[in-house]
Amino acid sequence: MNGEIYLAKKTISIKFSKATLTKEDGKYTITEIIKDESKDYDLSEILDGLDGSSDLSISISSEDTVEPISEE
Repeated sequence: MNGEIYLAKKTISIKFSKATLTKEDGKYTITEIIKDESKDYDLSEILDGLDGSSDLSISISSEDTVEPISEE
């Protein structure tokens, strides 16, 4: 082992696709659209579960259409 130190690692990854974010009564909800149905997830609860975690990487992206320049 040549004096090397090995540390166990645990990775948590959560991904939502085609989702909508809403806030009601101080609680954030993610609604994910899957085919012909939707599912709700409590984002506040997910984040509370990560409270105290370090070395986090958090990414949120949003996609929207861009209007072309109109020709008059």
